[in-house]
Amino acid sequence: MAVVKPDNFNADYILHNQSIFKMGAENSDLKMKGTTHLSMRQEVVKNKIYNTIITQSQKLETDNADLKPAIEELNYIANISKKINLTRNTSGKISNVDKKSLNDDWEFWKKNKMQNLIPEEYKQRKFIKKYDAGLHYFEHGLQNSLSHTLLLPQIYNALYQHNTYQKPTTATITQASKLIDALNIEYCFYPFFIKQEENLLIMCFETKISNQNQILEKIVPLYKQNKNFTIENFDFKIITKYFLDPTNYKIIYAELHLTEKMHNNLSYAVTINLSEKTYDVEPLKNRASKIIKEKKQSKETAENVTLESKKEEPKKPLFEAKLEKEKEAKEKTNESIALAIMLIIVFFVIILFLIYG
Repeated sequence: MAVVKPDNFNADYILHNQSIFKMGAENSDLKMKGTTHLSMRQEVVKNKIYNTIITQSQKLETDNADLKPAIEELNYIANISKKINLTRNTSGKISNVDKKSLNDDWEFWKKNKMQNLIPEEYKQRKFIKKYDAGLHYFEHGLQNSLSHTLLLPQIYNALYQHNTYQKPTTATITQASKLIDALNIEYCFYPFFIKQEENLLIMCFETKISNQNQILEKIVPLYKQNKNFTIENFDFKIITKYFLDPTNYKIIYAELHLTEKMHNNLSYAVTINLSEKTYDVEPLKNRASKIIKEKKQSKETAENVTLESKKEEPKKPLFEAKLEKEKEAKEKTNESIALAIMLIIVFFVIILFLIYG
């Protein structure tokens, strides 16, 4: 049975993530993977959702020697603050983060642990500068973190708004491109599959890019430099899938897939899985892998959920519609110019006829 709003719960999770860089056919893939054990407590008071996230352990790994110093640094960072207290609104968006506790943890770590882990003073100064900057923009970084996008979803409005599939469930999110310098990709999440079952609520979302013009300005010159690839090779998308307890919207299993691609040999991909420890999630993983293929028109009705799955349409290149519009506009402009030239010629002929008879 669906409820009108999220409710209280406590849960223990394990989060697996993997990222893969493809940096050319002649280079080996750069791979990083991580495992995080965490606990999450949620308390709902009126129109506010209070969450406490406690990281019990986190480990990041890579086989690439060049990446190991960065991975080591990230492992340090993960152990500085093991608890995050935050507040969300009823849609699920983060409205406040308790930065005092984060600052206290940072001061304690600098005083008691940094010397043993980072003995060199110049490395200490560099690390402090980087962490202070990250702490200053922590809330913004948390909003755009892929792991926290999955763990703290902005999905609740999708259950009780009209025209569900035409409206985004999130405000605009910004993701720095991993492949193109100085390019930010802006997007919102839209639902594409919602299904209510007796003991399970399934909700799936996909991104739509908001700043296509800025992206085109950046990538069109790059594709012109390489005749082997075209703009149709470009892709950016994030897909999230949630299996929720319908009594309180607690996540039982969730996954996120990010793809950013210039072409098959230059791409970046992220996969994140979040599983409640007390639940056998293997059947849900199998169902999740089939949901895209099942994107057909259907109607699911439950006590407070009456939604249609969006009808699948043939996939087109990301910017095809925009490029088609530009082509049509150009063709119309050419037609207008041609018509104007014809009118000038006709007018000129009439004048000659009037003068010379």
